[in-house]
Amino acid sequence: MSTVGYGDLELRTTLGRLFVIIFIFIGLGLFANFVPEVVQIIINRKRFDGSFTGVSGKTHVVVCGHITLSSASAFMKDFLHEDRGEVDVKVLFLGNFRPNQELEAFFLRWFLKVTFYQGSVMQRRDLERVKFAILSDTKLKINNKIKQHVLRVCVSTVRVISIKQYCPNTRIIVQMLKHNSKAFLQNVPNWDWSRGDAVICLAELKLGFMSQSCLVPGLSTLLTNLFTMQSEIEDGDTWQNLYREGLYNEIYTEHLSPSFIGMSFAQASKLCFLKLRLLLIGIEYQSGDQDFNVLVNPPSHIKIKLWTLGFLIASNASDARRASMYCSVCHRDIKDLPRMRPCRCTDLCVPPLSSLPPPFFPHTLLRLVCVCVLCCSPEGETLRERECVWEQQQQQEEQLEEVGLDSTGLFHWCPPVPLKDISLTRQSASTLALQDHVVVCVFGDGGSSLLGLGDFMMPLRASSLTAPELRTVVFLGDPHYFSREWPNIQYFPNIYFLPGSPLCGADLRALKLERCAMVVVLSSLSSSIYVEPSMQDKETIHFCVNLYHIRFSPEPGTLSHTQSHGHGQGLELGHGFGGRNRDPSHVNSSNVCFVNEADSQEDFSSLTLTQAFSVGSVFSVDLLDSLMAATYFNANVPGLICTLVTGGDTPLLEAQLAEDNQLRGGEMSMKMWALRQRSKLAQLALQDEPLCSLSDFKELFCQALDSLEILCFGLYRLLDPPNPSMKRFVITNPSAELPLLPSDRVFCSVPFHQSHLLTHFLSGHTHAHTCLSAKTHTQSSEDFPCM
Repeated sequence: MSTVGYGDLELRTTLGRLFVIIFIFIGLGLFANFVPEVVQIIINRKRFDGSFTGVSGKTHVVVCGHITLSSASAFMKDFLHEDRGEVDVKVLFLGNFRPNQELEAFFLRWFLKVTFYQGSVMQRRDLERVKFAILSDTKLKINNKIKQHVLRVCVSTVRVISIKQYCPNTRIIVQMLKHNSKAFLQNVPNWDWSRGDAVICLAELKLGFMSQSCLVPGLSTLLTNLFTMQSEIEDGDTWQNLYREGLYNEIYTEHLSPSFIGMSFAQASKLCFLKLRLLLIGIEYQSGDQDFNVLVNPPSHIKIKLWTLGFLIASNASDARRASMYCSVCHRDIKDLPRMRPCRCTDLCVPPLSSLPPPFFPHTLLRLVCVCVLCCSPEGETLRERECVWEQQQQQEEQLEEVGLDSTGLFHWCPPVPLKDISLTRQSASTLALQDHVVVCVFGDGGSSLLGLGDFMMPLRASSLTAPELRTVVFLGDPHYFSREWPNIQYFPNIYFLPGSPLCGADLRALKLERCAMVVVLSSLSSSIYVEPSMQDKETIHFCVNLYHIRFSPEPGTLSHTQSHGHGQGLELGHGFGGRNRDPSHVNSSNVCFVNEADSQEDFSSLTLTQAFSVGSVFSVDLLDSLMAATYFNANVPGLICTLVTGGDTPLLEAQLAEDNQLRGGEMSMKMWALRQRSKLAQLALQDEPLCSLSDFKELFCQALDSLEILCFGLYRLLDPPNPSMKRFVITNPSAELPLLPSDRVFCSVPFHQSHLLTHFLSGHTHAHTCLSAKTHTQSSEDFPCM
């Protein structure tokens, strides 16, 4: 900048000397200002470009991909939740960028548990820096909310290939958008489901949750509460206290103690509920030499084996461990459950869990087939007797319904038909005998990205549903967009399409919204990241406002779902939201205030604490981010979710969808018949037979399980008065002493052979439509539930 040099050059004028004096002071100030930044760059380069020093015997995981403050904070909140107990695991974030101030402050807050390294999994040197070679068999990968789906799939697949080539035994959990993205991972070298490699598809699960809400209102809230971790907060109103007690329950897995050996599932579930204050909803069952299958409420001939893995609903991990510590001798009369400790009785007669070879060792990860053909049969029953039973039931079904299943036996199937054959006009739609149907309004155009409506239809066409339970589905939207979706859903029965706009009142009236069971609104219109957050759900919010102001003049013999069923819900907003039972799924969770007036006057820290969510009327895909941490601690979570939400999954189905992305028809066989005989999630009214006249949940749980083999795990109760809309809220895993109300409904798992109870439930409410219609003259869209 300035120097005296050797004296050969000098300033002689006063103006020149004055300029240099000023320039020297300004230059020194600028240089001093840049010195801290240069020092910070040098320090950060050393900090973010360093290497992880692993400690022998200590576990660490690596999180990479699209890392943002929201995704990282959601992951760490669930990963280190207090209900999991002491988590002695080091989390390494690996990203090919330098974190901003907010993200850096987040890493400093968790500096004892978290370290960030700048690098890429595509570089072998960076993989060595985070010690992939000595990684404790676990690798977590976050890569969500990337707009270009094709680019996202390719990037994710290449990252997996890079990791598997460097360390083939590393366990990888990938978060993707579309269900068919799994096909790209089927052929990745060293990808092994049996090692615990897993894929979480956000769009598949979101549509699955919404689809299940069409069959069982409020189920999306109940299942979300079970798969996410929540911290306790201060008490609220009477109904809020009941809701939050269930909100703090989660699903855990524990190996059942030897005292459960030889019990049926019903006996084991009753023992857990009555003595251990736990709710056993399913088990891991070995159907062959190697395959383990997730069974929810299995039949009575399935017996508990040594160290069977059980799926338990509990408030924390320490409570769930009671199932593995229970001794029928030492703990027979135990009263103080928190002080329950393992005894040594079982050590004398059975080998401890840690000493058993695979597959009994708890850290051994096995491929879980979510739905299986039960090779076991009731005691004393021969193969020929089973064949006779199958032939007899098949003849009865052929007389009552035409059953066509796909080649996997998991879904109802029909020969594909051209789109024009199921397309409607307003006139032809008005002549259809539509009742308790599902209306799906789709916002999209010829250039929009595909939602994957096949994922939405699969739960609605699960083979465990009987013909009367298959609701007619009518789609409303742009014909150019729907023609692109049609190849993926053309083999599902009872589907119609009306070209039009969800914002057109004439189209909505033609589809008889006053008779429908649910209205589902899905949006595939992309929103720019620069758009104001509250405007990212503008299509669904606009539809809600429009629907609220449409009035329907019902024909004789009709009545709104709210009046006949005694409840109303909210809408499910966002890039997917649902129907007459309003159940919105948001891109931005704060937009719930535009749907539910009660929530617009409150300031909630979490979507799960809003009234709209508690009644099952709101759903956000952000709630699924916690599944990454849940899958790390429990490799069986993806299998259980497939069983409960998406209608089932098998390697045959995955291979078939990977090959041509469509289902093929199959011929009914004893194998398919056995596969169809699986339990299904449902909702029954306590005011109807055979569940009426019961005093508390304990009596309901025991009687339903003993006499009907129905597993009850939640209640759907009316909000406290005044409640003019007859809205209901979800109670997850009620306490045994909770008194029942005649207006309650119960969430349950119903065996296939008890399907007639569901048919009776539906027909009973259809009869109510007819009986009460004379009292109804004009009904507003506010009476409807939407999703």
